[in-house]
Amino acid sequence: MPTANDLTELHRERLEDLYLRVNARFDFADRIITLSTGALALSVTFRKSFSEAAPNHIWLLGLSWILFVTSVATGLVVLHLRTSVYLLIARQSGIIPETHGYRRDPWKIFHRLRFFEITMFTTFSAAIAVFAAFALWNLR
Repeated sequence: MPTANDLTELHRERLEDLYLRVNARFDFADRIITLSTGALALSVTFRKSFSEAAPNHIWLLGLSWILFVTSVATGLVVLHLRTSVYLLIARQSGIIPETHGYRRDPWKIFHRLRFFEITMFTTFSAAIAVFAAFALWNLR
């Protein structure tokens, strides 16, 4: 039968594991947000430079912008959830006092992130593909 110290140590190890996993996922989200924002800014700024005066399939450019914005928005949701996970880890670790009635499992939030991560990555990949199609159709 494990002792109370063993269970506390096991809980601490699980929280450390969660912290490392959360950091890896949020570094990825930071990079996707940066790439999406950069691609959106460059495509808006140099729109006239890489296409004809009357570009073909202009709807592809608009669609790529919508997908880039969606990727950034879902990335921001992921970063917001990071704060929630960190707060729960800090409360359960005893770093900050626990608020009355606020006992949630940070692993549940961590697993809910999957939808937003998949949406973020999928919309970013689709935006790149759609923007590349627009650029190829409008090469000078």
